[in-house]
Amino acid sequence: MLRIIFDTNIYSFIAEDKNVKEITARIKNNKELRVYGYRLIKEEIKNIPKTREYETHKYRTLLINLYSDLIKEQYSESPNITKLAELYYKEFQKLGGKRSFQDLKVDFGIVACATIHHLDLIVSGDEKTLKGNIALEAYKNVNIRNKLRTPNFYNFEDLKKAIGLSL
Repeated sequence: MLRIIFDTNIYSFIAEDKNVKEITARIKNNKELRVYGYRLIKEEIKNIPKTREYETHKYRTLLINLYSDLIKEQYSESPNITKLAELYYKEFQKLGGKRSFQDLKVDFGIVACATIHHLDLIVSGDEKTLKGNIALEAYKNVNIRNKLRTPNFYNFEDLKKAIGLSL
């Protein structure tokens, strides 16, 4: 079984995809996938303005419902996750990364959560921060030093292929 976590932006990609119902059904019914949530992701979704709409729906409600529908279990923040995210950030800075920890806290927290809980895969459309070259190198370096396995990274199109939807 593949144990995965979606970055916040993946819930938006699913919700806005023309095949939203089929994607959701295939993820939920796939016995080879188990989707996990993380409290900081749900908080990001809850921070979407209540007035924002997508088509005829309140966008925030749409994403909260999608999140709740897809995840099997939600992880909370923990001192271990926070510490690992901070180690990623220190390594990120050492490698020349310029963004603030506040800008990267959720992204690095997602990777730390996935690493600590031995998840196989992180699905994200964030090529500049969460999956940026410097960040990927930081995760790898820190995890090697700490004898941790770095999860693999997919984008939304990879996810769609994995659940049998062609492009």
